[in-house]
Amino acid sequence: MNGFINLLDTVSSLSSDCKQDLMASLKVFEYKKNQIVLDQGQVCNYLYFVDQGLLRLFYYRDGKDVTDYFATEQNLIGGIDSFFSRLPSKKIIETLEPCKLTAISHSSLERLYTKYHNLEKAGRILAISAFLSLQERLYAIQFQTAKERYDELVSNKPDLLRRASLGQIASYLGITQVTLSRVRGQ
Repeated sequence: MNGFINLLDTVSSLSSDCKQDLMASLKVFEYKKNQIVLDQGQVCNYLYFVDQGLLRLFYYRDGKDVTDYFATEQNLIGGIDSFFSRLPSKKIIETLEPCKLTAISHSSLERLYTKYHNLEKAGRILAISAFLSLQERLYAIQFQTAKERYDELVSNKPDLLRRASLGQIASYLGITQVTLSRVRGQ
């Protein structure tokens, strides 16, 4: 079975009819390293599940790119504000490695939410989880030291240190590369 469907089924048990409808609605995309999946100004039409690879979500601020999120295998990624609002995205999604993604369109997801209560429940649970993760990230940036944020990254996502550039990691942590080098040396 598909990893995306497995994730949803784990969160809220899905009927076999729902799984079949969901499977028929999914698309698979393959990207090379350093390709843009979603560009700033585009409406995000898909929610992606990462089967293979690494992506980052970022935006530009004062001419610098700021990494907002990394998605590795078994994670979801999308321009969520654009996906649900249907407005142009302020963020960009790029591949940092060759990627294989399973995707569902906004229209398909909404249609299936209407048809299957447990799928809608899975979406709600995943949305709450994402919201709580965002709250933790905001708390960390506001109240944790650079060293504490780095240690948490090493503890929770150690593979990022070898898969993403130090500049991207520093940006994600809300620190400069100089500070990251200093923290790593401690």
